[in-house]
Amino acid sequence: MATRNPENIRTVALVGHGGSGKTALAEAIAFNTGLTTRMGKVEDGNTVSDFGNEEQKRQISINSSLISIDHAGRNIYVIDCPGYADFIGELRSSMRVVDSALVVISGVHGVEVQTEKAWEFGEDMHIPMAFYISKMERENADFERTLREIQDYLSDKAVPLFLPVGKEAAFKGVVDVLRQKAYMYKGDGSKEFTETDVPSDLADYVTSSREALVERIVEADDELMMRYLEGEQLSIEELVPALRKSVLSRSLFPVLPGASTSNVGVCQLLDAIAEVLPSPLEMPPRKALKGDSEVMVEPDPAGKFSALCFKIMVDPYVGKLSFIRVFSGSASSENPLYNLSRGEDERVSAFKLMRGKESVDTKDVVVGDIVAIPKLHSTVMGDTLGVKGMDSIHPEIQFAKPVFSVAVRPRSRADEDKLANAPNKMPAEGRTLHFEKNPGANARAPSGRGAL
Repeated sequence: MATRNPENIRTVALVGHGGSGKTALAEAIAFNTGLTTRMGKVEDGNTVSDFGNEEQKRQISINSSLISIDHAGRNIYVIDCPGYADFIGELRSSMRVVDSALVVISGVHGVEVQTEKAWEFGEDMHIPMAFYISKMERENADFERTLREIQDYLSDKAVPLFLPVGKEAAFKGVVDVLRQKAYMYKGDGSKEFTETDVPSDLADYVTSSREALVERIVEADDELMMRYLEGEQLSIEELVPALRKSVLSRSLFPVLPGASTSNVGVCQLLDAIAEVLPSPLEMPPRKALKGDSEVMVEPDPAGKFSALCFKIMVDPYVGKLSFIRVFSGSASSENPLYNLSRGEDERVSAFKLMRGKESVDTKDVVVGDIVAIPKLHSTVMGDTLGVKGMDSIHPEIQFAKPVFSVAVRPRSRADEDKLANAPNKMPAEGRTLHFEKNPGANARAPSGRGAL
């Protein structure tokens, strides 16, 4: 596969409360970008991102899942993050490496506990964020109520970029507030939509919403602000770059409605990700450590290669997969990498662009890429990969401490062997899970963030 241009890369984490619709959205994104030919369902256990046996059994996301897609000339890395507090380590490690986050909020249930936790992580990491109000086709879904909750509980800088057309079962389209165009769907899950004028009953609402949006956008550009205050009409070509600037500076958080399972509004969401969210080259430098000193790693395509391993997955067929985010420079699979955290060479057989459990090999990686590397010998989660001669490493990922413990006793010799191997595998995949052995009780005590 051809090397990607960092200017065209977008990295986004889907975050939010458990059951808010993140995996359904990831599935709709995969379908609309041609990654799949039909949309799977969480209830049927056939989605791209929830491919683990326990995930399919419980119908929840347990592990973060990476989906690499292309849309509108952009290479987009989407990480579908678990929403339950038990798996908060997966959420935090994923948000550490992306350039933006899309907070998925159910239009039925509104802002929930883990919604606020994901928002707090985004605040701590100072990354651009947007909101997707999901399940708009469901009974009791309410866009305006959910928008007020976002503005009251999370940020008053949240402003609609799109508005819904219709409510609950009658939700069949969205309106682009900036361009004042409506996009109508059949609601049968197909990709097709029709561009039309704004429905007459929404005209006043769209006009007032556009005024509020433009007022927030021009705050990022003094010249546009002066021209706007003088009554001049600003063009889309002028407003979109200012919108991007506002999102990057976190002075504006776009809000978009949609219905993922019926595939309404997802194409417009993809367009917004491509058009509005930042590329890795627009992001500020990342902090790194050089001895006891703090240094900055610039997102420079010509700089020295620097990447952080943020996830380990043990695949029953491929073996160990180390997921990395490239923050500087480029690398080829023909050359070895160097684990700066452990002082060891690592041989690279291939870089894999992940699509759930499937993958496509690529020879080279550049700034912004999020890929998996099979069978690295010494690398664990939190390690910095680079080249020999470098002396700066990325700070380790900070994980929450375990708060829940149980005692596990084997029933047979076979169970004892399985239990003995579990500690060697689990901490590599999840750093919030700890194992302790209690010889007196003939038991092992796994500790984590919850019963799941």
